[in-house]
Amino acid sequence: MQVAHVVEGLPDVELVLQDAEEFALDVVVGGEQGGTHRIYLDNLFAATRDLEPSERRAAIDRFCSEMLRPRAARGSWPVDRERLRPVLRARMTFSGMPVVRQSALPHLVEAVVIDSPASIAYATADDLKSWGIERDLAFETARANLSATLSEDDLTEVDPGAPRPIVHVTAEDDYEPSRLLLQGWLAALSTWFEGPPVAAIPHRSALLVCGSHPDDIARLQQIADAEYDASPGPLSPALYTVDPEGVVVPLRLAEGHPVHGAVRSAHARLEWDEEWNR
Repeated sequence: MQVAHVVEGLPDVELVLQDAEEFALDVVVGGEQGGTHRIYLDNLFAATRDLEPSERRAAIDRFCSEMLRPRAARGSWPVDRERLRPVLRARMTFSGMPVVRQSALPHLVEAVVIDSPASIAYATADDLKSWGIERDLAFETARANLSATLSEDDLTEVDPGAPRPIVHVTAEDDYEPSRLLLQGWLAALSTWFEGPPVAAIPHRSALLVCGSHPDDIARLQQIADAEYDASPGPLSPALYTVDPEGVVVPLRLAEGHPVHGAVRSAHARLEWDEEWNR
């Protein structure tokens, strides 16, 4: 059953329909960006329920602004293909939404977005039909477009005075974690470190990488835990590395490793948050 609410003070928002059974809102928007936007509330509730009232209100305001800002206008495939980018998101972000996505890592998915200077819009099955392309081409094009924008200048050491480097991506392009989707990108950072590189993607704008020294992994795990907790757009508290073929995989440490417990707990927490805590 839906309950209708008239909303005052929000530009172009004409009506909000509450769907209690689906724990969602259908926001009817007029103007040039007219249409109905379905907003699922499970993730928002999980992300804000433990915040102080003022922090909760601010987080909800940010969420609503993101969901209701003007969508990037669609065009033809020759026009839009250059605008596609890949993004990493928690799997439950798109529960019930027709977004073009595929599994990437445990509990994380890769989605395709249409980028513009003011906003991004998630590509849907209707977009693929309009463009006349298959899913695989959308993902391949998005990754190729991101790869073409990368530069080594985007990597900066977190603490240049540390015995061994921890670097983070400072491109500020909103696609920092997406670099893990590019074949060979993380493996190529092996020249920076001792042993295979280890990566953290605690929120949607963060990617940090260290080497395999236990002290560095411990420090990176602490950073990942803290930033995952603090972010309004958390992604994963877990750490990742590369297998012998250079494929990005979850970091698994032997039981005798000094950081085994912390790393295993972070993976378990991600599983809990995505499978049970939504």
